[in-house]
Amino acid sequence: MTQPERLELDAVSGVYDTEHQILCVTYRGYVTADITNRVYTWMKRLIEAHGLSSVQGSIFDFREVTNFVVGNLSATQINSHQLNNQYDLGNHPVALLVSSIYQRAMVKATLNVTPQQERKRLVHSLEGAWAFIQDWHTQAQEANPWG
Repeated sequence: MTQPERLELDAVSGVYDTEHQILCVTYRGYVTADITNRVYTWMKRLIEAHGLSSVQGSIFDFREVTNFVVGNLSATQINSHQLNNQYDLGNHPVALLVSSIYQRAMVKATLNVTPQQERKRLVHSLEGAWAFIQDWHTQAQEANPWG
């Protein structure tokens, strides 16, 4: 897989870590519906260009977020449902990295309106994010050793 394009905006950065095969997205400041739409558009472009087979999971880092703007929740819900309808993401663990009570509450609200909650987990450290993704794949392998 060639190095995919990066996403670089004032409020968000995204990159596919080819060494660890992890999609990493870091949000900063205000998360708006526009930012959310742009992240999902970027992710769809990566999936279309490179596929999902080599991607081991995603880490969405919200630790630098100061505000989730009204409209972001519905944008996330719509985009997430569309992405899940277009692609089989059932084997794609997602770690959601938060550091404050506010971030936790807002990201948890998002979890409640998006599909496949069992493959997503709130974590409080980068180590916790990596551990969740590794544990997810270990459990999947144990559940289906021939798959």
